[in-house]
Amino acid sequence: MNARVESGMNVLIGIEDEDLGEVVVEFLEQWEESDCFNIHTVSGSLAGLAELGGVHGDPFRPELLIYDYELYAFCKNRTVEAVSTNVAGRIAMIVIAYGDVEKRLPIHGYDSNKMLIEFVDAPFSFPGEFKSAIMRCLNFIGRVAVND
Repeated sequence: MNARVESGMNVLIGIEDEDLGEVVVEFLEQWEESDCFNIHTVSGSLAGLAELGGVHGDPFRPELLIYDYELYAFCKNRTVEAVSTNVAGRIAMIVIAYGDVEKRLPIHGYDSNKMLIEFVDAPFSFPGEFKSAIMRCLNFIGRVAVND
């Protein structure tokens, strides 16, 4: 049996560091099945929250969020609130931090049945840690299909 990512999964990337953002996008684009991710990048927390909250006419409905630690720390509670009120089903987030990823901030209103948050250290040990975090997220939101 092989597991594969279902195609058409929406990924929202909010990373201020351009070099790190490019590495993440390139990694996702080179996934085994290159058509499985619809990638949307935003700069700044408000842009990402606007996408989650449906502020724009035809909002991008992400299933996986990939934020850097600074963006996560700035808007974590608002992101969780937007997820809990505007997103049907489950959603997952990967937070990229430099160095001490244990400085996780408390999240108010966090529902672990609806949202999974994974922390990874940057620079990544590609493909290991980052790919494992993505697979845990995909399993959580039910976007991995199993082939016989």
